[in-house]
Amino acid sequence: MNNSRKLAMLDMVNSTVSIMTQVIVDNASDLARTRYIVQKLLVPFIVTLGVTGNILSIIVLTRRSMKSSTNCYLSALSAFDCLYLIFSFTLSFKHYDFTKDLPNYWHWFPTGRVLTDMAANVSVILTVTFTVERYIGVVHPMKGRQLCTPQRAKHIICGVAVMAVICTLPEFCELEVVEVFENNKTRLALQYTEFATSYSYQIGFYWFLVTFFTIIPLISLCFFNGLLISTVVKANKIRRQMTTASNRHLTERHNRDQHKITKMLIMVVLVFLVCQFPGAILLMYRTYLELAEVEMTKHRRNSILIAGNLTNLLLQINASINFILYSLISTKFRRVFCRTVCYRNIAQFAQSLRKPSRTELSPYSKSKSRDRGDTFYLQRWKNPMVRKSNRECINYSIGTDGLHANGHAKHIILSPSFCSAMYAPDSDP
Repeated sequence: MNNSRKLAMLDMVNSTVSIMTQVIVDNASDLARTRYIVQKLLVPFIVTLGVTGNILSIIVLTRRSMKSSTNCYLSALSAFDCLYLIFSFTLSFKHYDFTKDLPNYWHWFPTGRVLTDMAANVSVILTVTFTVERYIGVVHPMKGRQLCTPQRAKHIICGVAVMAVICTLPEFCELEVVEVFENNKTRLALQYTEFATSYSYQIGFYWFLVTFFTIIPLISLCFFNGLLISTVVKANKIRRQMTTASNRHLTERHNRDQHKITKMLIMVVLVFLVCQFPGAILLMYRTYLELAEVEMTKHRRNSILIAGNLTNLLLQINASINFILYSLISTKFRRVFCRTVCYRNIAQFAQSLRKPSRTELSPYSKSKSRDRGDTFYLQRWKNPMVRKSNRECINYSIGTDGLHANGHAKHIILSPSFCSAMYAPDSDP
């Protein structure tokens, strides 16, 4: 009886060990699958879209018609998001086989890692800064007109960037490249320096970074964003009651534009919070494990690495999605974008592919041209891509019979008064 119990217990232990081994194997395969999907499929796609969108955002937000303190912050945010995407994309090359035999890449990796953190830290502080700036502009509009100016915003952006870069500089001393002898050959690897593993560095500097660039920004954004949403809701109710019928149209139009800007910034902050919270929770969990000296099993380490890949992907999505938010919410951004990028390119492309349709052909000549036997024609063309300011003008092409036959007549825009004067009888002697 005792022997049978021992055999049963032994079978249970063996089955438990086999199950745990299977879990560990499955966990390792999950890590490999996650790295392949995230690092080799999703990251290149997201980075390409994000860099393109941020460049387009910078082009639109720096136009003269978009000049404002808020757009200065958004332009700077797009620039640092673009840098973050580029630097983080170079770090993903670590999971490709071709980088294993590239010494230059392993020497670049510690620097690229620090530059990525610098760009991310600047983006975090900029998000907090323009949230506070917008709160001042909404809650204290009179003070906002004096404090929230484009020139002051540029100075604040420079100060924030310098401060974030200085705070991140010690990270250059965290990693070092060493030579490892493995499988009868030498390869390069990365390891933490003694300075990075020291207790004072982990307690002092590391927690300073976690507190200053993660905990405080998230709490501040939740606080100011909540106040901003509450203020906008209250302001809408008060303005509906106080606006008179005589100035209702102008006031409502101005308020509508301001509310769209505020809603756009609120959406940017909400997306930022959604994408940053998982990474912040994982960061604090890893810090707790290190400080509590919890034993890291292979299964737990792989689980943390899987979560790290997903949280880093969320950060890249956050750095790539702002252009979509601007386009969906801001009517002015869409209008300036179409006028700056779309209409100009479409007009040039259409002009290069097709000839405009002729609607009117009228002879016009002067005495000197008649002496040479040339008759000039003013030919009217249909052109739907004319700006509002030029809609009163008429599009003409001017040239001789031969030029019109060969399609080489020059295309010009003439005002109606000038056209009527040109069609007047010739008064030259």
